[in-house]
Amino acid sequence: MRKNFLASLALSVGAFFAPIPGSEAQAQQTQLQTLLTQTVTLTGQMSSQPSQNITVNLVAGNTYYFQVAHDVPFSNSNDPEQYLYSPSGTQLAFNDDWQNSGTFPTSVLPAPSNTWSSFIGYTATVSGAYTLKVTTFPWSNTTPNPFTVLVSYQGTPQPPITTPPTTPGTTTGVPNVKLNLPAGDRNQPSQFAMQRDVWMTSAIHERRAA
Repeated sequence: MRKNFLASLALSVGAFFAPIPGSEAQAQQTQLQTLLTQTVTLTGQMSSQPSQNITVNLVAGNTYYFQVAHDVPFSNSNDPEQYLYSPSGTQLAFNDDWQNSGTFPTSVLPAPSNTWSSFIGYTATVSGAYTLKVTTFPWSNTTPNPFTVLVSYQGTPQPPITTPPTTPGTTTGVPNVKLNLPAGDRNQPSQFAMQRDVWMTSAIHERRAA
């Protein structure tokens, strides 16, 4: 009788302290997670607004926070801008200075040390490969410093994006870089595409002549 009572008591205590089903998953979805940390080195004068495009895979329903140059001192050389494009190439957001974003989540992220750092907050509506374009404010006679790009998020966990080291002074050639034409030029053929058509046409004529 006593053993049955103790066994029942143990089961009751165990049930009391057992985790609530789904509570761990819910906590994981509300905590801040890192998707990408990368240093972008842009070459040239800021007046020409050099840029680099980074592909980021987003999951529908997750909320993402894009920060550029948030961890450096305030200066003209640390003044980035950023654009976010959908998988179809539509511009979704733009920001120059984080204080003007109107959506900075002070309850989630610490305030950046750089007044002129850039911030975008976005909740993905569809899953897919989005494009983050990192560029500069067009200051005259100024060379940009390397920018730290930090992408964090809340929601369904996903694997972090790993990026290989970037050779200083380059803005292309890294596997995670995707170059997009501006929205108004997306239907124009590229120089490579036109050259490819010339090659194919020449090859066809040579084959017929043979």
